[in-house]
Amino acid sequence: MGTQAQTANPPPGARGIEIAVQGRLFRMRLPWSRDREDMPSVQLQAGGSRLVLRMPAGALGPDPLELGVPSEPLSPVRTVTTQIAGNERLIVLELRQPAPYQMTRIGAAWILDLQSVESLAESRAGSSPVTAAPVPVPIPIIPAPSAPGPAAAPPAAAASAPSVRTAKTSTVPDGEILLLDVLVNGQAMGDVVRAERLADGRLALPEEAWADTRLQLPAQKVVLASGGPGYALESLPGLAYVVDRRRLRLDIKAPAELFVKVALDGRETLAEPPLRPPFGALMNYDVSATVPGAGAASAGATLEGVLFGGFGSVVASALVTGLGSGERQLRRLDSFWQIDWPNRMETLVVGDTIGTGGAWSRPVRYGGIRFGRDFELRPGFITTPQLSLTGSAALASTVDVLINNQQRLNRTVQPGPFELTNVPLVSGAGEVNLVVRDLLGRETIVRQSYYSSPRLLASGLSDFSFEAGRLRAGYGSSDDTYTDPFGAATWRQGLTASLTGEARIEVERDRQAAGVELSGLLGSWAVGRASVAQSRGTNSTGWRLGAGLERSTSAGGGSLSWEQYSSGFSQLAQVPGETRPRQRLQAGWGGRLAGPLSGGATYVRQTSWNAPAVELVGASLSTPLPARFSLSLSFSRQLTGDHGWRAGAVLSRPLDDGIFATGTMDRNSGGRLSSTVQVSKAAPPGPGYGWYARASNSGLPTAYGGISVNTPQAEMAADLEANTQSEVSARLGARGSLGFLAGTSFMARPIGRGAFAVVRTGDTPDVPILRSHQVVTRTNSQGIALVPGLLPYQVNVLQIDPSELSFDTEVDKPRLAVTPYARSGVLVDFEFRRSRNALVELLQPDGNPVPVGAQVRLAGADAIFTVAKRGEVYMTGLNTSNELKVSWPGGQCRSSFALREGQADLPRIGPLACTTGDRP
Repeated sequence: MGTQAQTANPPPGARGIEIAVQGRLFRMRLPWSRDREDMPSVQLQAGGSRLVLRMPAGALGPDPLELGVPSEPLSPVRTVTTQIAGNERLIVLELRQPAPYQMTRIGAAWILDLQSVESLAESRAGSSPVTAAPVPVPIPIIPAPSAPGPAAAPPAAAASAPSVRTAKTSTVPDGEILLLDVLVNGQAMGDVVRAERLADGRLALPEEAWADTRLQLPAQKVVLASGGPGYALESLPGLAYVVDRRRLRLDIKAPAELFVKVALDGRETLAEPPLRPPFGALMNYDVSATVPGAGAASAGATLEGVLFGGFGSVVASALVTGLGSGERQLRRLDSFWQIDWPNRMETLVVGDTIGTGGAWSRPVRYGGIRFGRDFELRPGFITTPQLSLTGSAALASTVDVLINNQQRLNRTVQPGPFELTNVPLVSGAGEVNLVVRDLLGRETIVRQSYYSSPRLLASGLSDFSFEAGRLRAGYGSSDDTYTDPFGAATWRQGLTASLTGEARIEVERDRQAAGVELSGLLGSWAVGRASVAQSRGTNSTGWRLGAGLERSTSAGGGSLSWEQYSSGFSQLAQVPGETRPRQRLQAGWGGRLAGPLSGGATYVRQTSWNAPAVELVGASLSTPLPARFSLSLSFSRQLTGDHGWRAGAVLSRPLDDGIFATGTMDRNSGGRLSSTVQVSKAAPPGPGYGWYARASNSGLPTAYGGISVNTPQAEMAADLEANTQSEVSARLGARGSLGFLAGTSFMARPIGRGAFAVVRTGDTPDVPILRSHQVVTRTNSQGIALVPGLLPYQVNVLQIDPSELSFDTEVDKPRLAVTPYARSGVLVDFEFRRSRNALVELLQPDGNPVPVGAQVRLAGADAIFTVAKRGEVYMTGLNTSNELKVSWPGGQCRSSFALREGQADLPRIGPLACTTGDRP
């Protein structure tokens, strides 16, 4: 027809209403963020020349509302006016003649389409590609649809032939405006798009709509009639589209490579770094006393005190011996201050600590300062290199990642190319399958082999430790002392995804050393490493070389390592007379052999500059047996010295109720045969008890027995030992923690380096507290409970079961997540509130029950309660005096009632009569 679309320019009061006229097609777009129940209703008045849209007043913005219609003689609409009628706003469309119409909900808008009867007749005659066959007039009322969906043809309409265009280029002058529903590879965009047909025939989309399609940006922009930027679809070679003018729909078909590449991260979301804990104190203790069959009794204890708060942790520990014997000794163990920064995964320790050894050195005890990386502060943080998998999808698809045929990851991807980074891998050699499944059920599978090792760091990731202080000798003994000063620095760096480097330097008063190591992947088969170090002292200089190879698979793994030392090489903190190695060779392998049989073998050989050579081989086998038995065999032999050997067998079987039975037999090269039989039941993680009974002929035939008891306050154990010479020995022990947090003191089972929570439930006693869906404790008479055993730096979920609470008790958040620091506690408050509740029976003024579904409002409250059968309604949050307003379709009434102090938890009120006046 050669018509152009024209748009109205509504004033600001129109709130985004758009009108477009395309020849004999009229479209009006009403922005609509309201409920579907408030949707406009459509009515074609008698005579068929006036169409009225009815909607709630205020639905389209404040009054007045003025709309204009572009001048188009072929349009079925002559004028548009607005009116206010009571609580309704009316939009009145004066028609040139009766015309078929349709209302469709698309996104946050209602779309009204009208089409002149002449255009329908022309379409039927084949002279127009726009719409469908004529509709008899006058046209009956067609109500607005009750659910969103694709636009349907008017009654008796036939589909028209859409126009198809492919890529071409031209200039950009003025053009027609098209309000179109857009589908990209079958997926509908969220709202109507204001497209523009350019004078040269190209179809352009605004920049913001183009971004929603996720198509790549063409090199050249176009300027649209609105003055804003856009892009022409013809600018992307290989893209095709169809404009269906009858349905006002744009269907875009594009290959996957034309979409913007999407990056997906396979890592799980890490817990947020925890807030600093409140101030508190903790004392861990382990006390034991022994009464031997002959001789004096003895007792001892290890004690560790902790002060924690926003400043970190101050820790001091000691060993007490000789309790009860008159020869008491108190020996200090460790004293230090530590502060952690979980967000940076760094920690600082000042005081007694243990250093790192790096790849070629060894850790030492010292007093001083250590600052370094600690990946354990962010559990779940992946330090090893991860796979990056790429693929493409023409349609919206799901991506499954299978590691060794086990699903590890599932993601949804939109059409286009994608890259899945940080795919979580299982250590060792394996195979990853990437399965892309589209909406039609078609699958594409990509297979890739890999090798992952904890020895490697991800590219760009670093690990470091800086240490300085005085070396410590004789730890825990009477000769405990600080000796020579030293300093050391270790730095590991992920150089590439397959290569990690490490450098370390050590400085002592009479010794300096430095060395490096490289670890790298050998294809997808194994990981290898090589190191070199040199030391220089006052009287000697030496070197150390090392190499290793490791391979691990789901069926087993093995390792091979070799080290060579020159005579002048000295170790960190080396003392006179210490064995100085010359060469060390170690090899080991273990895994499945055949069927259920598994086993392993080891070989160790070491020569030294100042000690005899040592060479040892060993082997082991294990297999399940019928009747739930399992058997393990082991053998080891020295190839140097006296060539001694040892062989052993272990037969075990689980019994009912958590009881486990084990029999052990050993024989050595000296011909000595020893055996042991034991039956045991482990104590549960929560409160409970465990026990064991054992008999052995190693040495004097001896019988052993013991019991362990776990209570909320401590872990206790008692052991007895009796031999054939009637000598009986006994040992008693107790382990636990004492603490203070937020004004609450407590006794608990051992906390150690773990964490704990003090839970408060207001003044509500006997509330069960759950962790991992298991009841771990109950609140005391003050509504307080202690929950030990929390995992530091990880999300720990504590919850209560609302069904365990009384009717008048409510809790806003029955499930709370906490992330504590190590050696510290957190305060968890469940906000309980008391609510007076009642079951109220309401009657209408005529004596009949208030109808089901009626709404009840409580004066002074926002809550709305719904009436059930027999006029009954369950109400919460009641006061001593309560006024009610009851309403239902076609009626309303008021009532009131009072609650007595001390009334039952769930009183029944009524029946209450409602009145229709202003006051009940």
